[in-house]
Amino acid sequence: MRTDRSPTPNPLFAGGGEVGRVMASHDWASTPVGPPETWPAELRSVVRILLTSRFSMWMGWGPDLAFFYNDAYQRDTLRAKHPWALGRPASEVWAEVWDDVVPRVRQVLDTGEATWDEGLLLTLERAGYVEESYHTFSYSPLEYADGRISGLLCVVSEDTERVLSERRLRVLSELGDVSSASAPSVAEACRTVLAALERGRADVPFASVYLLDDAGAAVRTAYFGMVDDPRIVPPVLDPGSPLWSVLETGVPRDLTGLAADLGGLFLPTGHIDESVAPDAAVCVPLTGATGRTVGVFTAGVSPFRALDVEYRRFLDLVAGQVTTAVTDAQAYQAQRRRADELAELDRAKTEFFTGVSHELRTPLTLIAGPAEDALADLDHPLPPPHLARLEVIRRNSGRLRRLVDTLLDFARLEGGRLAPQLTSVDLAGLTRGVAESFAPAITRAGLGFAVECPALPSAVAVDVDMWEKIVLNLLSNAVKYTLAGEVSLALAPTDDGGVRLTVSDTGIGIPAQDVPLLFQRFHRVQGAAGRSREGSGIGLALVAELTALHGGTAGVESVPDRGSTFTVTLPPAALTGAPPTTARVSVAAQRYREEALQWSTSDVDAPVPLDAGPTAGATVLVAEDNSDLRRFLAGLLSPHYRVLVVGDGDSALATALAERPDLVLTDAMMPGLDGFALLAALRADPATATTPVVMLSARAGEEAAIEGLAAGADDYLTKPFSSADLLARVRSNLQLARVRNQESAWRRALIDAMREGLCVVAPDGSVVDVNAAVHTILGYGREGLPYPPPYPWLPDPETDPEAAAEASAALATAIEHGTGTYVVQVRHRDGHWLWVEVSVATAPGRDGGEPMLLSTVRDVTERRRIAERDRLLADTGRLLGRPGALRDRLADLVAAASPVLGDLAVVYLARPDGTHAVVAVHHRDPAVADAVRALPPGRPTAEQDALQRAGRAYELHDLPPGTPTEAAGARFGGGLVVPLLVAGRLLGELVFAATGRVRRHDETDVATAEELGRRVALMIETDRLATRERQLHEVTAALAAAGSVTEAARVLEAGIVDATGAVAVSVTLPAPGGPTMVHEVGDPHAVPAVDTVIRAGTPHWGASGAALPLTVGERIVGALAVGFAGPRAFDDDERTFLQTLASEAGLAFERAALADTRRELADTLQRSLLPPALPDHDRVTLAARYLPAASGSNTGGDWYDVLPLDDHHVAIVVGDVVGQGPTAAAVMGQLRSALSAYLLQTHAPAEALTWLDRWSVRVPGARASTAICVVLDTRTGDVRWARAGHPPPLVIGPDGGSQFLEDAHGAVLGVTGGPPFTEGSTTLAPGSTVILYTDGLVERRGEIVDDGFARLARAAATHCTSPVEKLVPAVLDAALDGAGPADDVALIVARLRPPTLAGRGPARPDQLAVVRRDVAAWTTAAALSEDTGDDLQLALGEALANAVEHAYRGRAPGEYRYRLDQRADGAVQVEVSDEGSWRPPPEDPGYRGRGLLVIDRLTGGAVVERSAQGTRMTFTVHPVDDPDPSPAGGPSGTASPAWAGLRVHDGPCLELAGELDVATVPGLRDRVLEAVADAGDTVVVDLTAVAHLASAGIGLLLEIAAQAPHGMRVVVTPDGPVARVLALTDLEESLGVTPGSP
Repeated sequence: MRTDRSPTPNPLFAGGGEVGRVMASHDWASTPVGPPETWPAELRSVVRILLTSRFSMWMGWGPDLAFFYNDAYQRDTLRAKHPWALGRPASEVWAEVWDDVVPRVRQVLDTGEATWDEGLLLTLERAGYVEESYHTFSYSPLEYADGRISGLLCVVSEDTERVLSERRLRVLSELGDVSSASAPSVAEACRTVLAALERGRADVPFASVYLLDDAGAAVRTAYFGMVDDPRIVPPVLDPGSPLWSVLETGVPRDLTGLAADLGGLFLPTGHIDESVAPDAAVCVPLTGATGRTVGVFTAGVSPFRALDVEYRRFLDLVAGQVTTAVTDAQAYQAQRRRADELAELDRAKTEFFTGVSHELRTPLTLIAGPAEDALADLDHPLPPPHLARLEVIRRNSGRLRRLVDTLLDFARLEGGRLAPQLTSVDLAGLTRGVAESFAPAITRAGLGFAVECPALPSAVAVDVDMWEKIVLNLLSNAVKYTLAGEVSLALAPTDDGGVRLTVSDTGIGIPAQDVPLLFQRFHRVQGAAGRSREGSGIGLALVAELTALHGGTAGVESVPDRGSTFTVTLPPAALTGAPPTTARVSVAAQRYREEALQWSTSDVDAPVPLDAGPTAGATVLVAEDNSDLRRFLAGLLSPHYRVLVVGDGDSALATALAERPDLVLTDAMMPGLDGFALLAALRADPATATTPVVMLSARAGEEAAIEGLAAGADDYLTKPFSSADLLARVRSNLQLARVRNQESAWRRALIDAMREGLCVVAPDGSVVDVNAAVHTILGYGREGLPYPPPYPWLPDPETDPEAAAEASAALATAIEHGTGTYVVQVRHRDGHWLWVEVSVATAPGRDGGEPMLLSTVRDVTERRRIAERDRLLADTGRLLGRPGALRDRLADLVAAASPVLGDLAVVYLARPDGTHAVVAVHHRDPAVADAVRALPPGRPTAEQDALQRAGRAYELHDLPPGTPTEAAGARFGGGLVVPLLVAGRLLGELVFAATGRVRRHDETDVATAEELGRRVALMIETDRLATRERQLHEVTAALAAAGSVTEAARVLEAGIVDATGAVAVSVTLPAPGGPTMVHEVGDPHAVPAVDTVIRAGTPHWGASGAALPLTVGERIVGALAVGFAGPRAFDDDERTFLQTLASEAGLAFERAALADTRRELADTLQRSLLPPALPDHDRVTLAARYLPAASGSNTGGDWYDVLPLDDHHVAIVVGDVVGQGPTAAAVMGQLRSALSAYLLQTHAPAEALTWLDRWSVRVPGARASTAICVVLDTRTGDVRWARAGHPPPLVIGPDGGSQFLEDAHGAVLGVTGGPPFTEGSTTLAPGSTVILYTDGLVERRGEIVDDGFARLARAAATHCTSPVEKLVPAVLDAALDGAGPADDVALIVARLRPPTLAGRGPARPDQLAVVRRDVAAWTTAAALSEDTGDDLQLALGEALANAVEHAYRGRAPGEYRYRLDQRADGAVQVEVSDEGSWRPPPEDPGYRGRGLLVIDRLTGGAVVERSAQGTRMTFTVHPVDDPDPSPAGGPSGTASPAWAGLRVHDGPCLELAGELDVATVPGLRDRVLEAVADAGDTVVVDLTAVAHLASAGIGLLLEIAAQAPHGMRVVVTPDGPVARVLALTDLEESLGVTPGSP
């Protein structure tokens, strides 16, 4: 049986990942490079670099360039050729590209010069096809030590993805530049896209686009890369074509096998190999702007790239660009058609307006003429009311005529018939006159007006009428939209000789998005708050058109809420230089002024009621922005109703909310809030939701009426209307509203009579109506309507997130499903909490709107509390009877009780020291529970103790000083405390506290908590009694089974500590010299004295401890002392428990003492039969141990012996006799003596066992005994052995390898007719260890013996370099797992020490490295640990360095001599001598002279003898204790000279490597000190790569420290040999030594 760790993985391939594992198992013998053990050092070094690098690399070695590579190369480049490529010639691996790369290979191998290629195209066959790939790589030469080129190293990164991505990105960029501007039609867009795509044929070798025409045929629109042949690209797709299925289904499709089916129909691409035709294509449907499939796009796939995810994503993007180009072109064409249609519509509209305007002039003349005549008729004057009516007619006919004139002007402009009649005029005077005529309107509006029109240098040619319209439109616009501030007008020459008119105001301004549209026809700024909503949106457009006719431009600059500035600029050509003619302001200015005056009538400023007149009690609110119509409506309604008039929507809404009118009469178009927005606001407010609204509008037709009624209006009148019609509609809507209100009041009374709350929930979740019961239940009534979510009665998400989440979830479910019943917790308006049951149903919306929710609310708080109480008490009963740990059951109980009685539920239990500690806690937030659980034990105050012992629950409002009031962010201030009492004993308390909302505990809560407390107390007491009984039973049973006094004492101590929490326990038993303490744990001062207890025989109960007598009947056999960390009460129960334990322990100790006595007698007898001592030998170190069975007190039959047969042969024997007791001991003695005699007569193990077998038949009890004999030749290491049914010996090599010697089988002794005994043989290397043992070491119940063998081998290999006297106990402990053996165990260990190592050589520095290599091999043979080997090398090296440096000063160097000899204890005696004389150590060693100090520290002292014949030094290196011993590393190959390296980095940082001794330091010193001399910062010296640091190296470090201007810092490997040397020389602090990296 072998448990050798071989075959171990070759360390050469360690850390190489997947490739390293494959290389480790590869058959290298079949490759040109041969097996790894024959590889030269150069190859091994490069393989290590290759495997451990994360960069992609491959290497070719030898004449054939045998192929090596690493994980990164296999993953990125080689791929499917792994592991086939390993070891093969590189020309085979990359045969497909070898012609391309062989020139580069020859350059490297022939000249030794490296190559470099970036992004080189290579076509590789690594995935089953010819693959296009791109690589950046460099070939570098590899050399043997003699400079010959041995191969090449390639460092490579694959750039395929980068090159392809950049190439494809260029194609996509060109496709993205295609727009409807360059390709306005669909066909042009397709051809342009494919033309751009054709420039990227490396990725898309061919493509086509087919589009559906109006008849549904798929017509070829564009294509490339294919010959014009119907077999491959037909003009029209046949329904049987594979592309047709893409059109029908709209699903993309891949086409394959094209090379075979359509060979010769593809045009060459000029990329890689033109003989390889494309074989696949991707067909993608094209969708139009409507989402309907309009065509199909087909793109060829390159035959040199697989259609992977990235390639498919690229083709999808290309298809997307094609789709975008098609949809853009379609949209462009649709936009052009739309523009033509709009132009045609605009032309028709203008012609219509022209005709209508002409037709309007005649009736306007007949209306305005008679009205003006009547007003001017002084002979027949009319009464004032009629005059007022005629004045309204005159003003509005004038306004209508101005609108007609403007429409005619636009019609003439459209037809090109409006041309300016230019006249040279004094433009400043004309403009000033127009402004002055308009000034009353500005003044009436309460605005400031500034006019600045200085004389111009020349007359200006303008059309006077047109100029008046320009100025009047700008002034009229400024007054309309300036509610406060001023208006200014200025006319001035421009810098280029022209003229500019500027009209500025401080009005409402214009939004930025409307400024570009301001001069367009019919454009109006939505929502603009002007003095009137009247207007057609053509005034500013007319200004721009008329200015353009003059060759000028109109512009505007505006800032919202700050004002606007309009400019009209005439070109320099308008200044004529001719004498100006006089121009007067026309009557048109009067019409503009009169209209503007109407915007500022007094009834607009304040919505005060007019004359009420006789009313029937109804109030009508009139909202109209036209002042004439406002007065007309008020006059019409006031005889019948109380009338309120306002001029805009905002004022109407405010008045309606304040006055609560019975009806609202509103215009649809008003400044600010228009009629529709006013209607929506009235309907949204519950106070005005039912108020009837009648809407007036100038928009005629059925559609306009439907829109108004759909918006919620009760009636809709179109202007113009008759007075009778208006009065009838107002009267009927008032009557209907009165009926509805009476019905609503009756229904309201019915709903308020309900005992359950009723809520009406709008579609947006707002509660818009409630009944009286809601106010009773929740405290919230109709006064606060509407109640938008989150409702005020719901829990706050910040203070009560869990309850808030539950309520929000219930609300969301109700809104989603529109039905259901839910129970949620809510908060009354006064702050107290309650539970309500909410039932939800869906009801039709008002006026056919969205459905609404009806929910009834019922208070179920009391019902829920009763159910919770019953459920809690039922759960408590279940927990009382459930098995399990007390803490777990208490945790479940508080988890059940917390929701019922408090946010936080805690169980405190009283401890023996009087404090109370938390044992169970629950809170919905685990962080709060953890914080409370971590509270330290506390002691109740006297007041609290009295309240708890009274046995009644009580409220704790004011917490005592020092009590924690918050935990993990939750604050609690008092709660309900329930004492836990049983038979007058206070066990603890149950506490319920609120951490969020205030909790009021009523009588029901208190009664529930007290009942719960009684049950919890009973559960705790029952568990305590059961636990105490179990503990007592376990301890007494263990005491009865204890086999020794020590074991009994440990059992007693463990039981007391577990049951009581004692911190100190001692056991005192009688002894010949008086009572003696036989066991003690903890602080000896924590237990009371036992002298009085032993004398008096009565217990002593102290303040923090107790002493009890150990008795057997009436006899006192010892004492037990127990100590505690603090005061202890010792109640009756605890005293009874300790006294019972002490009584049981007395009897157990008496039994155990008797067993100890018997065991000692047996052990004495057993050891008398074994060798008293093991013999000493100069080449073999021995150690042995006998362990009796753990449970036995009889002598055993296991034995061992060691016999020196002669000077060079040692016999080692181990045997095992069946049975125990005196008989077995007698048999063992006879067999041992007989075998010793036979071995002394014959050195052959098999022969000796044969004689013993024959003799054992005569010895009663010897049958079936086992034995093993091993004979070791100490000169050669040869071992012979024979076995008689005994387990095989174990051999451990110095390197930790293990082997069981299973040969030489033989039967047990005394078997008649058994086979003859045979011998096995092997040879041990120095440092090997032989282990012989009996079966008790490897056999265990319940496992096979092979497990025991493996355990023994692992333990021995782990400690292979430990001295044998430490190896034996370590192996026993590991093999037995620290437990006593079930059977007797005999173990003997023999280690073959190496012969003395002696050497001599010339005293030169270069010889020190040779000595180190020889000593390293010897330390391996001596089985020295790594640390011991390092110490030996360092001490010996310093001694030899003294001989080299100091022995032969001033003369030719002589010789050094050294001698190493290992002692039996593992220590190494060292002697170093020379023929010279050393100088005495100086007072100040300076930079050197620390070698002797190092030797003294390592060896504990060295002896130096000086004489005329030379100097001799002797010292001893002792084994170093190593918790994890490992063999010292030995050399491989021949010794190489010592070396040291230096690298200087910025900083400066000096990186030293190799061996720093007298041979290497001189060569480094000058370079090191030069690098240090001018250092601008702290010098960092990195020694992590230094393998050996001698005193010469220490001297160099001291020189660096002395010369570094800013100090130095030394970096070493923690716990390494360099760190140990610096620690031994006390230089760590002075050199600034730090572990780690620089």
